[in-house]
Amino acid sequence: MSECLSNPEVQRQPKTFEKINDGVYALRREVDPDVTLVFFHGLSQRGTNPKHAFWRTWKRREHEDCWPESLLPKLLEDEGRGDKASVLSVSYENRPDPGKDVKGTEASDEYRIVENLVNDLILDEDADVGQKGVPVILVGHDLGGILIKRFVLMVEDKAHTASEEKVRRKSKNFLENLSSVFFYSTPHHGAEAFEHLAAKLKKSDANLMLRLMTILHKETARINDDFGKYRRREQGSKKSKLVNLDLDVRDSCSRSHHIRGRT
Repeated sequence: MSECLSNPEVQRQPKTFEKINDGVYALRREVDPDVTLVFFHGLSQRGTNPKHAFWRTWKRREHEDCWPESLLPKLLEDEGRGDKASVLSVSYENRPDPGKDVKGTEASDEYRIVENLVNDLILDEDADVGQKGVPVILVGHDLGGILIKRFVLMVEDKAHTASEEKVRRKSKNFLENLSSVFFYSTPHHGAEAFEHLAAKLKKSDANLMLRLMTILHKETARINDDFGKYRRREQGSKKSKLVNLDLDVRDSCSRSHHIRGRT
């Protein structure tokens, strides 16, 4: 059952966001959307509340506005499209040093996190992403971009190998409706900043996913390679065309996909 979460960090204009389940919040929800966007945040910064990363990651620097909630509808309106967008955002263990808690490090295992997100986004009837013929757009910041790749690969695997027919069907539906993937400041091959951060933390405290953002990590290289193969398969498919976009968000992939018949 969904519930509302109040954000005490916002003093002048308190916000509430619908909590769909433990891993998914609705920043904006439409009854009959033309497109569904799902945002994946990255690691939280020191001094911030990690439980609020699902919305604070996407706020404008000088305002407390969560721009996917406040600016996106206006952008669609200004362009004269009239599209209605449902905007969801995931939540997961994103502290750099969760091991300071008894179960923190265990909760930062990427396989477990992605498995939970597949359940929360696709299999949970309250979220039901990609099940009603509505195009789906995934947006990942920082570590969130790497998780998106892992997420898509797991969904593809379940679409072919899951023992339950429901899981195979819903996974296939999601992939058929996956329209675009955007990576925003994602360290696809690692970055020195994360090398330094990892070196400062005790190994027992560090987020297990932090290693995915160290330079030339083998597991990240495998994820990149497998995702590249997936992208090429989609590009070669007659049913969908996956193309690279030259955007300022470092890297992205998208397939041509009309939103309810609009170009």
